[in-house]
Amino acid sequence: MIKKYVFGLLVFLMFSFPSYAAVAPLDKIAAVVNGDVITQSELDKRITLVSHQPAENNSVALKTSVLRKQALDGLIDSLLQVQLAQRVGMQVSDAEVDSAISSIAKNNHLAVDQLQKSLQEQGISVREYREQIREQLLAARVQQQFLGKDVVVSDKEVESVLRNPPKMSNAPMQYHVADILIALPDKASPGQIKAAADVATKIVAKLKHGADVEQTAKEYNTAEQQVQNNDLGVRKIDELPTLFTKEVAKMQIGQVAGPIKAPNGLHLLKLLEAQGQSQEVKFTAERAKEFVFRQKFEEKIKSWLKELREAAYIKINN
Repeated sequence: MIKKYVFGLLVFLMFSFPSYAAVAPLDKIAAVVNGDVITQSELDKRITLVSHQPAENNSVALKTSVLRKQALDGLIDSLLQVQLAQRVGMQVSDAEVDSAISSIAKNNHLAVDQLQKSLQEQGISVREYREQIREQLLAARVQQQFLGKDVVVSDKEVESVLRNPPKMSNAPMQYHVADILIALPDKASPGQIKAAADVATKIVAKLKHGADVEQTAKEYNTAEQQVQNNDLGVRKIDELPTLFTKEVAKMQIGQVAGPIKAPNGLHLLKLLEAQGQSQEVKFTAERAKEFVFRQKFEEKIKSWLKELREAAYIKINN
């Protein structure tokens, strides 16, 4: 259970870790942590990431000062964990990084080379991305070694959850999305792009009139134009491919969005179901055990990070 939960954190920590390279001459230092620096450009990237995360309610946007503190706290916590992993001699092999990147690409319905191309288009180099993933794996590993073994879930705790299931009023929304891909080759010609767009328009029209997603995808899947229906299952918004999150977050059940251009083609989305915060959660023994484990593990992480901060030299430049 520990490995399953810790690896799951990687999806939520995408791009959360700074790249601790040498500071560019014109780059200001935002903070110093035990001799390592966090640059202003790294902080700016993190602020952008935090500001674009889906809101859990309809509250107003966070103030700039609050965003900056939240982003900087996250970078400091990340760096402290990486430093600890390095002190105890933890390492992550290239093969492990390759495996993690392959999993991320698969979860986003992309080949690895397509993921790399997408990153480069966003100004992220493959080398920088690999180092981010390596640091995430290090942090997950150090959490498991220092905290995971101390998290014990008793049968009594599981029985208590089963008898009195907790109210999941703060549970995030979950979305059941169908993704229809109208495939395009890596170097698609203008004619191929137009043909795919024409097919997308026809599919959208049929779906808006209540046509079945699977049957419609099969109908337009031909030798000339590959069309594939991918059922993404029920996921939280940050578990969906990042390319889709903004559209899905504002969709109503039954609504169709797209086409959304991606390295592998055009995507059409249909929201099949949305499970709100008031949805009743049914607990099995396994789910109850995981629920208790997550609560304990997250509490340990909070207190542990506080201890790491108190023992560290941290200087923040305003």
